[in-house]
Amino acid sequence: MGSGGMGMAGGIVQSVGTNASATGTYLEGKAAEAAANAQAAQMERNANQLRAQGQFEGEEELRKVRLIQSRIIAVAGASGASVIDPTVLNIVGKNQAEGSLAAATRRYNAETKSQDMEYQAQIRRLEGRAHAKAARWQATGTAVSGFGSMMGSMGGMGGGGG
Repeated sequence: MGSGGMGMAGGIVQSVGTNASATGTYLEGKAAEAAANAQAAQMERNANQLRAQGQFEGEEELRKVRLIQSRIIAVAGASGASVIDPTVLNIVGKNQAEGSLAAATRRYNAETKSQDMEYQAQIRRLEGRAHAKAARWQATGTAVSGFGSMMGSMGGMGGGGG
């Protein structure tokens, strides 16, 4: 085997190495995309749990209001005041307003945080796709460059010579 055979063998080895490198780059991009998708899915699950927690906490605030109102009415009745006394009604009304506001605030805060998590999940998915796309382009460039180097080491497509 002459020097032409050694050049061809070297070109083949170089091509195999280049293809392995390109494949690794591509797989790395796919793995980054899969990891980003998994993180995004977890963010969405967290958002849903936070939303549910906010609903529960809002209902808990309303439950507290009902308990306090029952207590107000019981104390008013035990003191001899009428439950329709303006002072009693005023206290019950303020308690209801504060409780409703607290419940709405809990729900609103949970919803706002949930939407933020969902937005972050969308961004994470986009980052994963961008990383995978960049890796595909890098892998393609590596493969083309390797093919060009192999062809150069083998003397080009025409086989050269004499």
